[in-house]
Amino acid sequence: MSAKGLEIKGDRAKRLPKIDLVAQYALLAKYNHYQEYFSAFSRNNGELGASIEVPIYAGAGARAEIEQAENDQQHIHAEVGVARNRIMLDIHQSYQDIHKTDIARELAQADLDLAREQLSVVLAQMGEGRASLRQVEEARFNENEKWIAFYDAQFNAERARLNVLRQTGELLAALK
Repeated sequence: MSAKGLEIKGDRAKRLPKIDLVAQYALLAKYNHYQEYFSAFSRNNGELGASIEVPIYAGAGARAEIEQAENDQQHIHAEVGVARNRIMLDIHQSYQDIHKTDIARELAQADLDLAREQLSVVLAQMGEGRASLRQVEEARFNENEKWIAFYDAQFNAERARLNVLRQTGELLAALK
């Protein structure tokens, strides 16, 4: 966008008078025998001057270039707005994902606690002789399933947090 702004300034400057400074320096050698050909020979030869250009008729081309650059700048500004909105939406969705994964982790923790309590109850019942070995194994299997679900929920919550850090550009700072 700033490049297009500078292009617009350059196109507008084409309509203004322009003054250039012209300078040239030469050190002439004696072995070329310039002193024999010129009556006033000077080895150190320099020129200094100015060039002035005044645009009398800039034409429609300059105006068209300015308008084209302004249109391009507006287009780029719109693209920046779209990109900004997309980034804000992505970050908002990522924060919602963090909230959802936190709720899922809390639910998995509650399920795990329930499965552990059920296993404790079944083990106590087995000690009293009211539960079979099969019921104990089913309770242990259920507890193992709940552990797996809990670890998955923790992983998803951590991944959602890292995704937000990546999107906000703070991932490297958080890892250090």
